[in-house]
Amino acid sequence: MKALYFTSVIFLAFLLHKTECKVLTSHVCEYYNPECGYNCPRLQKCAVHQGKISHCFALYSDTPNGVKVLRKGCWLQNLLFCPLDFKCSTKPITNKHGLQFCCCTGDKCNAKID
Repeated sequence: MKALYFTSVIFLAFLLHKTECKVLTSHVCEYYNPECGYNCPRLQKCAVHQGKISHCFALYSDTPNGVKVLRKGCWLQNLLFCPLDFKCSTKPITNKHGLQFCCCTGDKCNAKID
C-alpha cells in the first residue's frame, strides 16, 4: 500500500512539473445550497490555495424516490481523501442519517452522482 501511495505521489509530482496545475484541479463546480433560495448561483468558482487542490463535492442521501442532493460546491483538500478522478466517487462516511459524500477533480464533475 505504501509503494502504491509513493508511486502516486511521484506520478503527481511529474504531472505538476510537466503540466499546468489547472489541469489537475477544479475551477468551477456545480453549486447547490437549499438555504439560498431561487436566486442562488448554479455554479461556484473554486478558490486556489497553495498546497491544496480544488475539488468538486456533493453531499446527498439515497431515498426510495432516488438521490436527494443536500449540497454541492467546491472543496479544498489534498489527495489523501479525494483522488484525481473525473467521476464523483462516493467516500464511506459513518453517520446515522444515511448521508453520502462524493468528490471529484475537474470542472463541473459533480454534475452527475453515481
